[in-house]
Amino acid sequence: MASCDVCPKCKSTATLRVGEQYLVSDLTLLYGGGSGNVLANSSILKGRATVARSSLEEAREMLVVVKSVPLSSEPVDAEMARREVQLFRDFQSEGLPRRHPHLLPLLFGAETETELVLLAPYAPAGDLYSLTCVAAGTWKCLEEADASALAQQVLSGLAALHDLRYLHGDMKPQNIFLTKVGERYVAQIGDFGLTRKIPEESDFITIEAGGSTGYIAPEIIRAIHKDIRPSVSVQIDLFAVGVMFYQLLSSMEPFYPQSNVLAELEFDEVCWEPLLPDAQHFVSMLLAKNPEDRGTATSCINHEWLTKADAAPRGSQRPSYAPRPDTKLRFHPVGVEPPSSPSTKDVSMMKQKSASEVSFTSEASTAVGDCSLSGYPCVS
Repeated sequence: MASCDVCPKCKSTATLRVGEQYLVSDLTLLYGGGSGNVLANSSILKGRATVARSSLEEAREMLVVVKSVPLSSEPVDAEMARREVQLFRDFQSEGLPRRHPHLLPLLFGAETETELVLLAPYAPAGDLYSLTCVAAGTWKCLEEADASALAQQVLSGLAALHDLRYLHGDMKPQNIFLTKVGERYVAQIGDFGLTRKIPEESDFITIEAGGSTGYIAPEIIRAIHKDIRPSVSVQIDLFAVGVMFYQLLSSMEPFYPQSNVLAELEFDEVCWEPLLPDAQHFVSMLLAKNPEDRGTATSCINHEWLTKADAAPRGSQRPSYAPRPDTKLRFHPVGVEPPSSPSTKDVSMMKQKSASEVSFTSEASTAVGDCSLSGYPCVS
């Protein structure tokens, strides 16, 4: 990595550029790679950004994460990161706005001779899994009004992706990132490593079997049993959403074991009797074995349960043996945007304390030579 020492001329520390983003705070290592983890062979760092509209003086701060994946890492890790980089470029070429309130935006993506680098806003409230999973197979229960608000947020983000013929491919609580705005949460879909674009001439795309156990749609499982590559549609994302909301409404898993998604769906009266009857219909539709019966993300947003649940009373009395909603888990209505997220025209200005603290190389950051002199304020 090229050195970024103090400039002998202006005595300032060089800035490290990631696309149009300049690092202006220390970067904290959130994850440094290791075996046996889905993030193996990658480095995840968190830093603070100043987002300027026309000048540095008008800047506002935001938090970002930088992900670096060496090309020497496992092929599957590099390929997933490469897919995210390509998605960043595709979104730009198609004119997709960086900002959708319920999609975590990719601010920058690039591949160099040594690594792949991705930059995205940091979601300070973590992910939905960390917030709601109590233990394996047990989940915190949401009030119906909040489950409805969260469902509308997630489906809104999916509808935006699906309208452009992209399927996410790995919907699960770990990929729903949260920001707390006031006393409620805003959810954003992230991690696009398995995202695919469906060809214009078809509603299906043939993929390698993959995903996360418990959220993989039946059509993929059937293909695995037949030892063939699955041909799938955007409806695989809706099945995973159905699993998530079965969990959050009942505190239970819909299938046992989790991978047994071909089993008949059952509803425990203890968990579901206190809820509106339409809740079962909503979840049953999303978890349909036939993909066509799941509808679309747009049609699901208009489901009757979501409308009724918006007005469902909070704190309703439930039998002592029924799951009790966590009243602290509140979600905003669809459309509320995290306040620190950048708009399309925003430019993040960031400055690093020490080049040695940054795991990605200067070549990836600048994409033009090194950062030794061009990063200094006196010559920028």
